Amino acid sequence: MDREEFRDFWMPHSERFYRVAYHILENREDARDAVQDLFIRLWKIPSVATMANPAAYAMTILRNLCLDRVRHAAVVRAETMDESLPLEDRSAAADRALETEETVRRLASAMSGLSEKQRKLIKLRLVKGMAYSEISQITGIPELSLRVMLSTTRKQLKNKLGRK
Repeated sequence: MDREEFRDFWMPHSERFYRVAYHILENREDARDAVQDLFIRLWKIPSVATMANPAAYAMTILRNLCLDRVRHAAVVRAETMDESLPLEDRSAAADRALETEETVRRLASAMSGLSEKQRKLIKLRLVKGMAYSEISQITGIPELSLRVMLSTTRKQLKNKLGRK
């Protein structure tokens, strides 16, 4: 794949890649770095012609890159919680870790209260980063109805999590 083919094929997806990376990492610079790493990996792929769904393949790579970054950050945070830190700093870091675990548990609990259809739609949109049109094709739900359903589902999750 030459430079023009790469630019024409992958660059239209860059905003979507960034949104997914930002959603996972919650940091602009880290999200940009993850997308850059993704493009480096995609550049090394000889051809996309053999792939059934190149965008999904790229999204999977991006998700794994982001998760690796999150795991690495957690390891670094754990390593910095050694005895050389003042007790207050170690306590604050431990509190943040507990808050994160609690948030994950609360989110899992809130997700379990959703219908199977709602969970599937949320996962397709937020986790896999699919466009409304793609989800509509997969599920057979009209795009406008899909947007309404996702909006309602997000509101339900926010209410269950106690956010406004």
